[in-house]
Amino acid sequence: MIEKNQKYSLLAPTVFIWIGFICSISFMEAWLKFRAPLVTKEIGLSIGVVVFSALNHVEWVFSLLAFVFGARGKLFTLILLILAVQTIWLMPMLSERAAMIISGQAPATSCVHIVYIVLEVAKVLLLFVLGMLSQKR
Repeated sequence: MIEKNQKYSLLAPTVFIWIGFICSISFMEAWLKFRAPLVTKEIGLSIGVVVFSALNHVEWVFSLLAFVFGARGKLFTLILLILAVQTIWLMPMLSERAAMIISGQAPATSCVHIVYIVLEVAKVLLLFVLGMLSQKR
């Protein structure tokens, strides 16, 4: 059985590993794959759909772990709200746009990708604050 102090001591590492996943995928892999000489836009987008779906599942696991290790309050609720908006609204729209491009169609101009990026940055910043605050406990 994990004691209360041990649970809180696991919160910060959990949050910082979560941040590492986001930064590795969203801020590095997402655009870097398109720089590989043999990766076409269609292949890159199809890889992106798979990778971001996997990242999303991993993020929900980390959110559950963070909750188990003591994450509570408005800050954590805001992080979960961002994750839910990304999961329920933005990712399906982005996947649909990717499928259209892969099939040779040209989707209408949209700001969905920008909204996703802004929320991703906000989520990382909020997670960083949560991680720092959890170290002070």
